[in-house]
Amino acid sequence: MDLNFSKKTRKIVASLLAVAILLGVLPVSGLTGNSSGAESSSSENSTKTIYVNSTKQPILFDSVGNFKEIIPKVKKNIYSTEAENGDKIALFTDIGNGNSVVFYKTTEWTPSAYMWKEDSSEKPDKNAAWPGEAMKKYGDSNSSLYYYVYGSAKGFDKVIFNDGNDQKNGDQTDNKDLKAWNVYTKTSAGRPICDSLTKCDVSDNFNVYEYADSKLSGKNISAPQGMGATIEIAGTKYTVCGDGAKSEITCYEDDEITSLTANTVDGYTAKVTNSVVGDNQITYSVTYTNKTYGMQFSVENTVAFIKNPRLVLEGKWTVTFNGKKYENGDTICNQKDSVKNLEAAFKIDSVTFNGKEISGYDTKTTLNGNSFDSSCGSNELEKENKLVATVY
Repeated sequence: MDLNFSKKTRKIVASLLAVAILLGVLPVSGLTGNSSGAESSSSENSTKTIYVNSTKQPILFDSVGNFKEIIPKVKKNIYSTEAENGDKIALFTDIGNGNSVVFYKTTEWTPSAYMWKEDSSEKPDKNAAWPGEAMKKYGDSNSSLYYYVYGSAKGFDKVIFNDGNDQKNGDQTDNKDLKAWNVYTKTSAGRPICDSLTKCDVSDNFNVYEYADSKLSGKNISAPQGMGATIEIAGTKYTVCGDGAKSEITCYEDDEITSLTANTVDGYTAKVTNSVVGDNQITYSVTYTNKTYGMQFSVENTVAFIKNPRLVLEGKWTVTFNGKKYENGDTICNQKDSVKNLEAAFKIDSVTFNGKEISGYDTKTTLNGNSFDSSCGSNELEKENKLVATVY
């Protein structure tokens, strides 16, 4: 049976623990760990982060082919931006930063582009004197598509395409409103170039688009298998998040966390980005970064600790008060101010340390000279040397 005494009587238990400590079998400590401070991108709406792997410059157009942006490069051959479902990714040659492109389609002559900014000045800004600058052929030698790269900041808003001869004798188009990333013919006012380039549509099913064999196709990269962490406690390692993760770890009260490391996953770098250690649990997250594209995925987990004592004593209390043995449930009390003797002994049946049973231990504690109050309604110490206790 167990014994539940007042604060003073609980010294019996302390005596037992003191004996165990003197025997060198009860280290006392708390469970500790280190905390370190620290994603796949996809919002609830139709906008998400996309990645393009290409030796050509990817350009983003909207669903009807209007130019949106030149997709920024994040590292060699890898480009990334935010796009909406239905947008179009088209590939073009590298045109450098801060530039725009206009196209002209013809089989009659090799065109030049003469551009200017229409304003009230007598000498408006121009890209060059007439006939402008020669355009370059896009594609193979049989292509009829030509392009011209110009600085976006110039603000040109008018263009004439011509055969490179003088204005009086040469062949040319009329004045046309200039719109970047549009393709013109002699008779057309211009239309988006997107459909004339290697392209594919942005889909909710894909977050990566790769250019290979003259085609641009999409695929989806999701969180990899095996994401997680390994925690080491007192020399034993546990997988604590990811595949085969544990949600509880059984250990001793004085065991310490010696390490928390991210699991290795091929094609990714991994880092423990956050960890918080409590009395009976640890909460942490691990972030994985794709080595090719730079996209990130995170996993978070909480693991509870079941802490067992290293020293386990099993046995039975015997309590004698004023020569009388008390049983489970009995209450010890007496007339006020009379001096009585209380003797409590614990007979050890078994001792287990670190999961192994050992034997040969016994202890006995006697409390003498305590004056007890006749009020048995409380098992707390009312005043010094006045004790009421109940055997449980």
